[in-house]
Amino acid sequence: MPSCIVRPDTPHPTNQPARLARTLAACLTLFTIATAPTHAQCVIGDYATSGAGGVAVVGSTTYIADAGNNNGRRLAIFDTSNPESPAFLGAWLAEGGGFVNDVVVVGDTAFIASRGSYVDGLSIVDVSDPTAPVKIGGYSIPGSPRRLTVVNNIAYVAAGLYGDLQIIDVSNPAAPLLLGVQDTYWAMDVAVADNIAYVADRGGGLKIIDVNDPASPFLLGSIWTLDAAYGVAVVGSIAYVATDLNGGLVTLDVSDPTSPQILGSYDTPHYAVDVVVEGSLAYVADSFTGLLAIDVSDPTSLSLEYRYDTPGSAKASVLADPYAYVADGNNGLQII
Repeated sequence: MPSCIVRPDTPHPTNQPARLARTLAACLTLFTIATAPTHAQCVIGDYATSGAGGVAVVGSTTYIADAGNNNGRRLAIFDTSNPESPAFLGAWLAEGGGFVNDVVVVGDTAFIASRGSYVDGLSIVDVSDPTAPVKIGGYSIPGSPRRLTVVNNIAYVAAGLYGDLQIIDVSNPAAPLLLGVQDTYWAMDVAVADNIAYVADRGGGLKIIDVNDPASPFLLGSIWTLDAAYGVAVVGSIAYVATDLNGGLVTLDVSDPTSPQILGSYDTPHYAVDVVVEGSLAYVADSFTGLLAIDVSDPTSLSLEYRYDTPGSAKASVLADPYAYVADGNNGLQII
């Protein structure tokens, strides 16, 4: 078994020179996700960034929300058609050194959640030429925008403390228009399905919001998620919430959005900050623990399949078969 794949019943690999050498250099990590986790491979390539917090993949192009200082706080764009040798294509630098926290790409347009005194909370960048991305629009958002999603030309921005859930029409990227705002405590992440927004609201747990009329959103239900909620994904009638130290991954039945119910949980070793779901596995970015693959086939009884060790602090991941692309904090963009 490759040394960077850790079974639940094996110790963390600590003294493996080859792995250590790759660890010191790596920044973007693409993990192989074969149908059976035992087929996973280790690092196959890397490219250094200094503060990867968000990631998006479209075809053979990878976009990293890079909040580090070494190369400027930026949207960094890579050609990953050959995962063994990712190539830097170009970057958009946030105005005034603002933090770039998350990115969603639709077609040739990147939507960026950013924070800072001189940068729009929502920045919209034309990436049709990835070697020369150009900002084409933006919207000033209060608070500290963390994550966003874009559905049917509407951007839903989880805007952190004092920022609430911001709902913005981006059908004209050059002139985004605020549609509505829903009060939250400390919105960290948002998922939208069937005209319902699910907000990971940090100390407010999970908030479930009706956005059928985006100009008049309203709260349907909420629930404490065992600890502070940082990331959320929804598949069918199940919500998956990445929470702080005491909660880990929490599964909830949201079939009745007015009365969500906790189904199960898996207490991860560190801070769970992001989750994506593929089939019967939930991939959890668990900060310094790396990326965890958790079996959620029975949402009432979760179990760890594998831990994919990353050298930095895993902040987010995107699945694009047969790889997972991981934004690994100060170790940036790595390839396993």
